[in-house]
Amino acid sequence: MSTESSAPLILLVADPRRSGPVQRAEAMLRTGGYATEAVWSGPSQDGQIEDPAGGSGVAWGQPLLRRLVRCQADGSAPAAVLAVGGDGMSHTVLNVLQERRERGGPSIPFGLIPTGTGNDLARHMRLPHGDPEMAAGRVLRRLDEGPADMDLGLIELADGTRRWFATAACCGIDAVVNELANSWSWPRGSAKYIAAVPVEVLRYHQSHMGLVISRPDGAAHLSSRRTLMLSVANTSSIGGGLSIVPHADPRDGLLDVFQVRAMPRARTLMLFPRLVLGTHLRLDEVAIEPAVQVEVDAPNLIHADGEHVGRGPAVISAAAAALPVLF
Repeated sequence: MSTESSAPLILLVADPRRSGPVQRAEAMLRTGGYATEAVWSGPSQDGQIEDPAGGSGVAWGQPLLRRLVRCQADGSAPAAVLAVGGDGMSHTVLNVLQERRERGGPSIPFGLIPTGTGNDLARHMRLPHGDPEMAAGRVLRRLDEGPADMDLGLIELADGTRRWFATAACCGIDAVVNELANSWSWPRGSAKYIAAVPVEVLRYHQSHMGLVISRPDGAAHLSSRRTLMLSVANTSSIGGGLSIVPHADPRDGLLDVFQVRAMPRARTLMLFPRLVLGTHLRLDEVAIEPAVQVEVDAPNLIHADGEHVGRGPAVISAAAAALPVLF
């Protein structure tokens, strides 16, 4: 932590195994006149798991939640909170920030130092991966200019679970592939997602999914069909670079509903290479439409930002300009 106690404070939230990138980012931030403090969120240095959910409602959110409660008790607020990691760590941080804001806490800008495996949020925002100094420099420039607001998505499940997301909520084979990939320690990065695809293609049941899509013009589109893939997207990609909605704009106040109707297994295997190449939009089974809200009537597994959320039915809503961000 910086010894400049009067300097505005930036919190960096990270897995303890990413101490190197944290230290490099801190050094850059201190050159900009900020004090820094690391908030370790995840398995501890000795491998023990500390408080994976606690009262924060999201995995690994409790250490940050405790630190923000202390700040509020002191009558202060951080100048920013940065996630040092990938989409999962971003998911943790933004959910804690939104929870505190809903409970009357201050609006705290969110930033990202990309060092993770998925990095779909960083990819969409064109943030430098693997270069903590450059990413921290981007944060400093945005702090000078002032944060920009970004839309979020909000998932509400029948059991009362509420979860915010920055990239996409996945409700079809995209979610079960993610669930399987997250259980593997190898391979790393997006290769893990690609490796999980053929496994799930062979066993995934393409069930009926009821949808009510509330469109920007106020009209509602109802459908019920066998569905292979459903993502409600705020940004352009999932799974470490599968660009499902290339035109997605996380500042337009809308979400994009990406659907792939049921198709034979052989054709499904051809879908994922086309997602990588960006040629999937030519397929008859693929549809994209804007929405302000989506009601999903199916007991499907749901992931958001690559993290497990629960099972449907669910209501997924756009939250326009919900989060001030430093990118």
